Amino acid sequence: MNENIKISAVIELNASEFTEKEYKYPDGSRYEFPTGWELYWKNSLKDSGLIKVEQIFPGFPFVEITRIEEDELKIIVETQLKDTNLENEDEIISFEGGIVIQVDNDRIVPQCCTSISDYKGLLDIINKKPSEWTQIWIGHPWIFARIKDDLIEFSDYCELNEYSGLAKTSINFEAFENEFEKVLTEIEGFKKSVENILNCKNLENYERISEILIENNAE
Repeated sequence: MNENIKISAVIELNASEFTEKEYKYPDGSRYEFPTGWELYWKNSLKDSGLIKVEQIFPGFPFVEITRIEEDELKIIVETQLKDTNLENEDEIISFEGGIVIQVDNDRIVPQCCTSISDYKGLLDIINKKPSEWTQIWIGHPWIFARIKDDLIEFSDYCELNEYSGLAKTSINFEAFENEFEKVLTEIEGFKKSVENILNCKNLENYERISEILIENNAE
């Protein structure tokens, strides 16, 4: 088992939200044509002035939060809040995204219907250390995890209410925990960056808006 792991917090930037044009895209999945989907994504985002953001993997519309520069984060925040009544918290939608885990040639990536706040599911696993398979929401399909001896084990993607199969990915628990602590610090830094952008717009509730965008904590 190799301890060469990387854990990243990401947000999902959907191409259609950043352009009004209809660019040609591949006639197939992002797994079949990753570079084609990456080009479609880049062309779309460029229409909103985003030219420096890079996908974490070709074809996947996820961007590491630590690699977003301030000028482009402003554009992303403005796009996220476009046509939103900021006095009504129910209208504020959190950033899509989540956590990407890479170990050797394996990777776990957020799926459909996600939020960057989904990192809390992994945090619960770290804190509670369940010995039985426990569901973690990362979208459709999701995964299960458990702690076995000194390992944190993950299932393959599935849409089951319970899981009793074998582990697909196993990682040293201490190494995983240490790497995840860094991600928590990065998320807090990202939240502060969003707060600063919103504060510059003279919004009285800028801290609450940032809280919802990243933590999905609407009251």
